[in-house]
Formats: sequence, structure tokens, C-alpha cells
Amino acid sequence: MVSLREQLRKRSGRELGDLARYWGLASSDTQVAWDADSLVAQMAADTPVRTAFERLSAPERDLLRVLDSAAHRGWVAASQLSRLIGMPEARVAELISTLEHRALAFSEERDLPTANPYWGPNWGGRRLPTTPTQVLSLPLETSPFLLEVIAEYAGSSWYAEVPSPLNRLETLPAGTLRPPEARYTADLLRWAATVIVETDKPLTEAIERVWIVGE
Repeated sequence: MVSLREQLRKRSGRELGDLARYWGLASSDTQVAWDADSLVAQMAADTPVRTAFERLSAPERDLLRVLDSAAHRGWVAASQLSRLIGMPEARVAELISTLEHRALAFSEERDLPTANPYWGPNWGGRRLPTTPTQVLSLPLETSPFLLEVIAEYAGSSWYAEVPSPLNRLETLPAGTLRPPEARYTADLLRWAATVIVETDKPLTEAIERVWIVGE
């Protein structure tokens, strides 16, 4: 994950002052000699993160929203951003530039599985081949606060369309997939219902009415 401290150490004192004002940490007429370490220490809190997020435009917020998904939390493969937010790549590049300037998210390159960047490094007991992949990532220091704000903005609904370890089946040829036996499906549903609500018989009966099982 990107280090906000390392990113801000590349900026001038004037740029740090502008950033402090944007995040609500200094007024427009305040003259403070900011350094990266002290600024990051104050940025990593709920109030300044909310202030910075609320000052974003709707498209900028929507871009950040896809960084909170079922596949991952805090980053996304840059190649998928245009599809996820429904905007041309040129416009996405402009939004990323703005988010980087305001220190809300940064681009970086990671070695990720070639077949699917959201898979883990190992599969079936073997190391997966990787490819250098450009990602957009939240900064390490402010990520917990940003994810909370993003979840509130998104209504606590993750972007399930982002490929995740839970939907690897989508990459398999359709012919290799076989539906379970009908009776097995019903048994599995009965077991799940029992685990969730052990004494709720009406729930189990409702499930059986929805899943019509043939003999």
C-alpha cells in the first residue's frame, strides 16, 4: 500500500500548506511551515478525512467508491476503472490526477497474478505467474478513515462486479461447471437454515417452497 508520508516528502512547503488548507487543517490566512511528517499525523483522523472527501466532486467520489469492494479493500486495478465508473479513460486519468494532487489516492505498480489481479499469490499449491500491474490505492495512513467514509457514501454496498476470489468460477469454461444434485441442494439449504436459525421451521419451509426439488 502507498505510504502517504513518502508521497508528501516529495512536495514543497507551499504544496504542503495548500494541502493542509484543503483538508481543513489550516485557514487560508494561516502561515505555517508544514513538514510531511507533522501533516500526515494530523491528516490521519476522521474529521480531516471527511472534510477532504466532502470537498470532492461527485465523479471524484465515485472513483474512490470503487476502491471499497468485495474483492479488495483500498485498491483497484487501474485498467478496470473506466468500466467501473462508466467514463472514458481520458476522464479517469484526470480524476486520478486530482485525487493524487489532493493526497486521497495514488497510483502504483504491483506484481499481481496475470489471470486475475485479485487472486492471491498462490493457487492449488503453486505460485501463480504475475505481471506488473498499475493500481490505484488509498494511502496506508488514511485508508481506515477513508474506507469508513466511502462505505457511508456508497450506502455500505460493495461493488460486487469487481472480480473477486469468490467468483473465480466466472473464468472457467461453461462446460466444466456442473450443477449440484437437486436433493443435495435442498439438503444444503436445510443445513444452512438450521445453522442460522436452529428453531425457525417456517424459514426452512419457505426455502423448500422456493427451491422446488424433484424426486
